[in-house]
This record gives sequence, C-alpha cells and structure tokens, in this order.
Amino acid sequence: MNKHPTRRELMLGVAAAATATAFVTASSQFLNAATNTPIARLWAKAESLRGDLGAFKSEIAAAQSSRIGGVSGWMYLDGAAYRIGNARYDALVALLKTKPQNANDLALMAKAARDADMLTGPRGWASARVAEGHQLLAA
Repeated sequence: MNKHPTRRELMLGVAAAATATAFVTASSQFLNAATNTPIARLWAKAESLRGDLGAFKSEIAAAQSSRIGGVSGWMYLDGAAYRIGNARYDALVALLKTKPQNANDLALMAKAARDADMLTGPRGWASARVAEGHQLLAA
C-alpha cells in the first residue's frame, strides 16, 4: 500500500486549499466592509466607553437616583466619569448623524437610538435641571 499521495490527490488538495483561501478572503472582506464603516467604528467607540464607565457604576447610580428625572447619572458627575460619559454621548450623536452604508449600519443606528442616553439625553437633563431649580427656589 502506497502511503504517499498520488499526483491527482495532490492537485485536488491544492485546489481545495485555494478554494478555502478564496472563501476566507472573501468572507474577511465582507466582514470588514460591514464592520469597518464610520457607523461601526463609532458604535465600537461608544461600547468601549460604556465599559470605561463601569468603573464609576456606583457613583453614576447614586447620582441618577438622587436626582429628578430619568437622566443618566454621569451627567451630574465631575471629572473622568463626566468626560467619558460625554464622549460616549458624542459618539452616539455622531453615529446617528452619519449616513448608513449597509444594513448593519442601520441596525447599529437603531441600537443607538434606543440607548438610555439618547432616550433621556439633553432634553431630559435640561428638564431635570429646571425642576431642580424650582425646588431650590421653593425651599
């Protein structure tokens, strides 16, 4: 029994490897096109910043629960928590202002629009500040 592959088997192996390489390359290019758009990059940035805000989770929760309105607590904090939260909010706004290039972009835009910072955002924050002003003057 011959343990060495035949010439035909070698040629089939080379053809299979070439086909697999072409498939991987095409798949990689498709994934890069879907995940390397401006919207995808902004979403990745916003998600990374969300992770950075985790370091301030208790401070954000305390600030949010002690205020009127359903506003994100980072809006009431100073320092790094505010800077990170604001940078994340800016990334979400920029994402929503960017023209989508594919269905993945549209899905990311929908996620950004449903984000708590977008739902309560500046309108909620401004209203909460006015309500707090009324409370301060009434006291």
